[in-house]
Formats: sequence, C-alpha cells, structure tokens
Amino acid sequence: MELLLRRVADIDGSLLITGESGVGKEVAARFVHRVSTRAGEPFIAVNCAAIPHELVESQLFGHERGSFTSAQARHRGHVERAGNGILFLDEVGELPMPMQAKLLRLIEERAFTRVGGEATIKTGARIICATNTNLEAAVGERRFREDLYFRINVIRVAIPRLRERSEDILPLAQLFMREFSGSFERDVHGFTPEAEQALLDHPWPGNVRELRNRVEQAVALSLAPRITVEALFPAAVEPAVALSPAQRIAVEALFPAAAAASGAASFPTLAEVRDQAERQHIRAALAAADGIEEAARRLGVGRSTLFEKMRKLDIRTSIRLPALSREPLG
Repeated sequence: MELLLRRVADIDGSLLITGESGVGKEVAARFVHRVSTRAGEPFIAVNCAAIPHELVESQLFGHERGSFTSAQARHRGHVERAGNGILFLDEVGELPMPMQAKLLRLIEERAFTRVGGEATIKTGARIICATNTNLEAAVGERRFREDLYFRINVIRVAIPRLRERSEDILPLAQLFMREFSGSFERDVHGFTPEAEQALLDHPWPGNVRELRNRVEQAVALSLAPRITVEALFPAAVEPAVALSPAQRIAVEALFPAAAAASGAASFPTLAEVRDQAERQHIRAALAAADGIEEAARRLGVGRSTLFEKMRKLDIRTSIRLPALSREPLG
C-alpha cells in the first residue's frame, strides 16, 4: 500500500480513496501529502458528512461580510486555506446535489467564488476525495452526479481492511506512538516484543481507527518507555488455563450453575468473582448478626455503605432499606 501511495503522490490529478469506515483513508491522504512535493503546503481535511447542508458552501468556499445574517466578517473557506497544498474531502458522497455542481466547477476550472462575492479566486490545491459508500450505486440512484464521479475518480486507491494488510500494522502503530508521545509529552519510544505480536494477531474489527485509539490510550497511561500487551489490550480475555484443584473447588462453589452446565468449571471474570464473594459474605454476616448495625460492624463498613452494597448485589432481606432519595445514614 505504501508503494502505491508513493507512486500517486505527485501525479497532479484528482485522487479517490475508497474503503470501509475506519480503514485509514485520511491516514493515506496525509501520507500522500507528506511524501509529495506539496509537503510544505497546507493539508486541509474536511468531513463532508459533518457539515450541515446549509453551511457546506460557506465552509468550503468562504463568504463575504454581509452575505447572510450572521456573516459579520469575511471568511476564508477550506479551499482558500488549502492554498497550493491538498484539500481532503472525506465522505464526499454526502455532499448535497447543489454543492456537487460547485465542486465539479472547482475541479474543472480550479476556481471558485465566495458566498456573496463576485470575484473569481484561483486555487492550486490538489483535491483528494474519500468515501466508504458505493458511488457507482449512488450515481445509478441519481444521488451523485455522474460527471463529478468521473472527475474525482481519475486515480483510485482502494484501502483494504487492516487485517488484510498486516504489513501496515506495526508501521502505523509506530507512527501513532510517535504522534501521541509527543502530544502527551511521554517518554514512550517502542513496543515490547509481546505487544508487537499481539498487534499482529489482533483481528482489528475497527480497522485503523481502533489501532489509533488503542495506541493513544496506551501512550496516555504508560509509565514505561515501551508499551506492553496489557496497556494495549487491558480488557483482553486471557487464553483458557488449567485450574488447580483448589481453584476449581473455589470457582465451582461460587458458580455451581455454570459448572454443572458445562461439565467443568468455567473461568469467571474478576468482577463476577468479587460480586459473588461479596454477596455470600454479606448474606453470612446478616444471618449471624443481630440486626443491620451489627452486620455492618462485623463487615467493617458503615450502615449506608452496607445498604448500597445490598442494593447493588440484589441481596434480599426482611429489613426495609431506606429510599435512595433519603440522606445517607451514618
């Protein structure tokens, strides 16, 4: 994928990047910008789906003062700010039909006019569009202009799902690590070998977006110079392990129904074990104590804490618990 993007980086034609949500279409566009001769010029990214339809033209092309009620001053739009760099239009298929005609003019004439203005402004920006929808089908359904489709589809790059291009996983992870270690001012400069293998083994259902989020979280919380498996996948389910006889007895005592259904002790989560153990311990204290005060004292907690635990764990008792709206008891 990197080689293909390098090949199209300096071809001065419209580029269409396709792929499902989260595969890294903007990451690819930024890579094209970084390795092209336009690297010193601006890169302006616009999510077309996130702009209200009535504001799209003003956001893209800018407006003159007084062109509409809230236009208190002249506004330079995204196209103008892109200069001779790259204008990246993500989710281009979401543009309303009137704006599609204006985008066609921008591509064909390399010119635009601000809302409320008369002067024609030239632009040297390269247009890169991206979509996760089927534009051919949208053309057939008359939701997308056919002439615009052909103009933005001069060069086309389809980005596969991340799990289908494993060679990109570690370079992308390193890229995100450097980005976030700088922005968070963390001394993080690598991954442990086990973390790298975990990155390669993960199926990445969320594609590049999931990878970016996991690395961001790991860098933000990391206390070590290298990111570990635990930092990347804190909630990962560990592979099944053989239980010792003592562990098996403890698990079966806490989860008899699960053990009976499966024929062997299932391995519960720590939260399940904790809740079930607390439930049994509180019930034992209530049975042995003479009233709620003594049970709370035996358990080493306040009366209000015990009430909240009983509500949370759904512990039934003949004692009427206070309403949640009442002031906490001592």
